[in-house]
Amino acid sequence: MRRWFALTVVLAMVAAGCGSTPSPSPSPVVTATPIPTSTATPTPTPAPSPTPSSASASADPFAGQPYTLDLPAGWVAFDPTNPTSKAALDAFGKANPALAPALQAVASNPNLRMAANTLLGDALVVIQLPSQGLPLATIGQSFTAQLQAVPGVTSKPVAKPVSLPAGDALHWDVAISSNKVGGGTVQVDESVYLVADPQTAVVLEFVTPHGGVIPDEATIVKTLRFRP
Repeated sequence: MRRWFALTVVLAMVAAGCGSTPSPSPSPVVTATPIPTSTATPTPTPAPSPTPSSASASADPFAGQPYTLDLPAGWVAFDPTNPTSKAALDAFGKANPALAPALQAVASNPNLRMAANTLLGDALVVIQLPSQGLPLATIGQSFTAQLQAVPGVTSKPVAKPVSLPAGDALHWDVAISSNKVGGGTVQVDESVYLVADPQTAVVLEFVTPHGGVIPDEATIVKTLRFRP
């Protein structure tokens, strides 16, 4: 099992605003609540006919992945390879040079998706890897070892079994201390889930720069499901 998983922990820290916050893409990952049409307009203009292709074609930020996930209002997706986000990743890599090469490799992974709650600063990183038919417990042992080896981990993460609608899963609580861009250090709390079927392992990493539990975490993780 490749080490992409453990390094997305650090990428999630950047997403949550450790040092410099990457800019979200202009397209929200959820449909905004429609604004009621004003009745004061004297000459209303008929609304154009909806275009089926534009209504749903780009609405799913997890399109092309073997899983799907629902994100609440307030969460937006962003591309870690766009110029602003890349600048934030580069700055974080300079502040933590031991992680820089692997961080860039993870950020360019086509199977990685990122989202953030722009109001609270919370972030989510999702990555899918081939499970190679291995049992969840076996994959979990590899991931535990990787997590415990991440630079800056303040205590050894331990896998705990949990049950999700998508199936049996493992959960880790992770606390990491790293260098801030511009000086100083920061500690970030993460909550990591692993779910696997015979073909795919999906990792969800929630991170909050303020500590504690992300309010939407339980809601989001329960919507994870593998595509038929």
